[in-house]
Amino acid sequence: MATMFVSSVSSRSVGTDLFIKLNVVDGDGAPVDAVRVKTNVYHEDGWSVQNSKKTDELGDDEFRIGNAPSGLYVVFPFSLTKEGYTWDTTHGVRSAEVAKP
Repeated sequence: MATMFVSSVSSRSVGTDLFIKLNVVDGDGAPVDAVRVKTNVYHEDGWSVQNSKKTDELGDDEFRIGNAPSGLYVVFPFSLTKEGYTWDTTHGVRSAEVAKP
């Protein structure tokens, strides 16, 4: 069975919105599409939001937090699922901090 993991987490701000992007690759570093990625995002003020979305053909899962307040966010991918693949939790990003100015 093939393996996969989150290779990177990045963010960008557009107006009042924060966009967070996770990239999923296989054990050879190639993008994996159609992976169901479930993610918790925690803001430094204590509130949180959950996302569940599939990756695109580039292995990217980008989602928007509307009217996101400034500050520090911690991103925790907690589930990656796709038939024929196993999430390799010993590699890649398990949590990441991103900031919104």
